[in-house]
Amino acid sequence: MAITEREPDLGSDSGASRRSVTPDPVGGPKRARGLISLRTLAAGSDVLPMLVIFAITLIDELDKGAIGVLTPEIRDYFGLDLTAVTIVVSLTGVLTLALAVPVGYLSDRVKRTRLTAFGAVAIGAFGVLTGIVPTLLLFTLTRLGAGIGRTMDPAHNSLLADYYPPESRAGVYSYKQLAFVLGGLIGPLAAGLVASLFVWQAAFVVLAIPAFVAAWFALTRMREPVRGEQERRILGASEEVALTAERPPSLGEAMRIGWSVRTLRRILYAVPFLVGPGLAILSLLSLFYDDVFHVGPGARGVISKSAVSPGPMRILAVCTTA
Repeated sequence: MAITEREPDLGSDSGASRRSVTPDPVGGPKRARGLISLRTLAAGSDVLPMLVIFAITLIDELDKGAIGVLTPEIRDYFGLDLTAVTIVVSLTGVLTLALAVPVGYLSDRVKRTRLTAFGAVAIGAFGVLTGIVPTLLLFTLTRLGAGIGRTMDPAHNSLLADYYPPESRAGVYSYKQLAFVLGGLIGPLAAGLVASLFVWQAAFVVLAIPAFVAAWFALTRMREPVRGEQERRILGASEEVALTAERPPSLGEAMRIGWSVRTLRRILYAVPFLVGPGLAILSLLSLFYDDVFHVGPGARGVISKSAVSPGPMRILAVCTTA
């Protein structure tokens, strides 16, 4: 009788033992299969900075794609030749190179959220002006102004590094890279569609609304992180020490540190020869499709991205980055 009473107890104990050894799938960490959630990429941190910087980068790429695919319409509107139109289109890339060091210097000394908001406002405001200016000189100045938003990339990268711990930065920067890939893919498509339905100027004007919204979020909803706070936490510093800002390096010291890295020196040597051709290739292809095959803006957007960008495969690669 005693044995029959103990048998159920033994079974329940062994079952309990098995349950204690087996991991609980409900209580364990959740990880999405396939596409990774933003919360997972951020390692539990606030996802708003990722979203705002993603939006600004995407809008900037849309603006750049619009310039490329609508080059024939811009040429005909202002009566330009091939040399003049390629020079105007490439000016934004030259401005990005010229302002990279000053913007990086400011990113170490002023609030980067304000720089980010200022860049987004520049993209939106000069995008509207691009669509309404009547002369080539004013158009060139507006494109230079819109390029200011592209020069804020050092501030974006610095913000992400101080918002998120090192173990999550690979995913965070992959998400930012997704904005480049996605903007490069859909920018010409969207610009060509809008220009075919309305006028080419409308493609730039419509970008102002999301740019201003992103600027508002950057200015009012994003806190300014302390530079280097994540690294100090990893070293075991107290929260008070981690949130204590350090003196930024001087311009000469920063240049000396950067120049001491051989890889960076080689990149600096190569960039001037790559930026110009990289910016002009889409414009030249658009002119070729217009002059030789008489293709409209909508079809040019489709053809351009089909010919020069493996966009879907790159997006898939970025989305599945752990």
